[in-house]
Amino acid sequence: MNFNNQNKGYGWKKRSDYMVSIIIFPLFGLVIIAINPLSMFALALLISIIVYVTVFRRSFVRKSFLFLLGGVYAILMFIYSLSPRIQYEEFKIIHPHWKEVEGNISKFDVCWKGGKRRKSVAKIFYQYTINNKRFKAIEDDAIENKSYSVFWVSDEGKKQYNRDLKQSVNEYIRDKNFKILTNVQTNECKIFIPLNFILLSNSSGFNILVTFLKIVLVPLLFVFVLSLITERLKRH
Repeated sequence: MNFNNQNKGYGWKKRSDYMVSIIIFPLFGLVIIAINPLSMFALALLISIIVYVTVFRRSFVRKSFLFLLGGVYAILMFIYSLSPRIQYEEFKIIHPHWKEVEGNISKFDVCWKGGKRRKSVAKIFYQYTINNKRFKAIEDDAIENKSYSVFWVSDEGKKQYNRDLKQSVNEYIRDKNFKILTNVQTNECKIFIPLNFILLSNSSGFNILVTFLKIVLVPLLFVFVLSLITERLKRH
């Protein structure tokens, strides 16, 4: 009887592992890849193949390679999210028909977006010139100032996030820290602002990292302090 129960338990565990490794993880990975630039996945795949062949130097093991690919892709996407400059250069490489044009920002609006994301966003109104013709365009959520709050942000905190973003946008406009790209064939256009190599406030990767650390470290710190207090009380 016990032997049969053990077999059933082993069979259930095997099916669960199969579901996770063969179905759930790949589907989750495909969703992540689909909502992010495919060029980053292609680069991660190339780097992973080179590293796997040169460093490990052994026969191909699918699970090991997928772990390596996932790690390399996560690192690349984290770096990508940190750098508006890399995002700009990547867009130019992937879209060779888009050309840089002269233009200026006429105005911008900053507002707070609540819900799960909790961030200040800037809507940019800009103009550009092609063959002596002036065009106008609007870029929604062109820049973000993400909140690192896990649960909620006070009204004063929301105002401060908006003030900080307004100050930053004014500085970007003053320093002409932006580029406008357009596709003449389709009349599409896009503004990249700012062009900093590193910008933490606009990075989804950094925001996820800080939020994760808060969720993990705060309970651990609480448990550590509680254990110290308990230990002292026992001594007394």
